[in-house]
Amino acid sequence: MRQAYKLLRMGEKYTPARLNAACEKALSVDLFDVRRLENILVEALEEEAMPVAAAPAPPGRFARPGNVFAISNDNGGNYHDDQS
Repeated sequence: MRQAYKLLRMGEKYTPARLNAACEKALSVDLFDVRRLENILVEALEEEAMPVAAAPAPPGRFARPGNVFAISNDNGGNYHDDQS
């Protein structure tokens, strides 16, 4: 409850546009701490550009589908229990 009241007090201290920009920036990186949100406002970090997220890495050169590693129960090879 204290964090909610602190957030309301920040709405009185800072302009709504700055508070909204700081909240959007904090939520974009899953930041839910009101104290850190206040630091964003104090240091005027809400106006900085967000870093561009890197593109996901391409699949590995030797990547295989999951069914390649599946273990069958039929013991067709009979490698470990050889009783001829």
